[in-house]
Order: sequence, then C-alpha cells, then structure tokens
Amino acid sequence: GIRDQAGPDHLLMMDAIRELLPETAPMVRDSTVPAYVWANRLLTITDPRTSMHPTGAAIGPGLPFGIGAAVGSGEPTIVIQGDGGVMLAIGELPVAVQHELPLVLCIFNDRGYGILRKLQDRFFGEGNHNNVDLVTPDFAALAESMGAAGEAVASAEDFRPALERALARKGPTVLDIDITAMHPMSVFPAPPKTD
Repeated sequence: GIRDQAGPDHLLMMDAIRELLPETAPMVRDSTVPAYVWANRLLTITDPRTSMHPTGAAIGPGLPFGIGAAVGSGEPTIVIQGDGGVMLAIGELPVAVQHELPLVLCIFNDRGYGILRKLQDRFFGEGNHNNVDLVTPDFAALAESMGAAGEAVASAEDFRPALERALARKGPTVLDIDITAMHPMSVFPAPPKTD
C-alpha cells in the first residue's frame, strides 16, 4: 500500500508533522518525491485553505508559497521541499526572517534530483546517472547566515524533536533533513504479479 511505498522513516516524519502541526496550519508541498510519495496522499487535510502545492508539477515555488501562506494565515506553516527545488527560491528566506514568519522549511535533502535519478535507473540501468547530482550547501548554516534558525536532521527519530523546537520558535526555521541516511521510498512500485 501507500504506507509501504513511503517506508518507515518517512512515515515517522509524516506522523510527526500531522500530530504536531495544528489542523488550521497551512501545509505547503513542493514538487518533490516526499510530497508525491506520502505528503500529498497521506497527510490528512481537515480545514479549508490549509493545503497548497504547485499544480503544474514545477519544482521551486514551495518556499514562496509558504511565505504567502504564513502571511495570509498567521499560523505556523510547514513547507515540504527538496534540495534541488529550494535552491530556485532560497533567496526569499530573508523575507520570512524580516517579517518573523512562523515558517518551518523542511528540506528533504538527497543532494540531487532524486526523481531524475530513479528515472535514469529505470530507463538506462542502475547507477547510470547524468546531471542529477548537486553540490548543495549546508542548509542549516545557510539559514543562520540569513537570520533564520537552522538545524541538521540526521535521522527520522531526530525529526520530531527538531520540529517541536521549530514550532516553538518565533520566526522561521530550516530543517536540513538527510534522507540519504533513511530507509528509501519506493518511487516506482512494481506492478502486481498476475500469475
């Protein structure tokens, strides 16, 4: 099922988001593998105007959407974004700092374009990659250099306390989540056997 595709580590993080975030709080999901595998399908939305995602499948607008949602709602706002996509708009983070927005930017970091890696594995053979690996910054340090709080999250178990701290702070927090150290998601589940 869907929960199996997400894997145990991602489910721990998803459950923490749903349990810790108020139901009236906006959840913004950029076009990233964690959003498509579990956040879009398993994070329950109960209140109107609390769910936002790009409809064109383009990467990158998560942080600007999150800033708008936090301004418009005044509620703690969570953004689920990948490391590749966030680099397209990371320069907007100082806006959240300047206005002390209650924003938690969760960067699911696999140091590259994870979906493109999976596609290349599927069509060209395992590990045969081209132009999908990225040199990504230390996002926690980058956040601090811009005036936001930043934390590195090295495991799924570390995510919940990091999110608790982020939600308790005034102003934005960036969580740099190392998903390379976690149980992988099943991005392309195998079709069911027919025999």
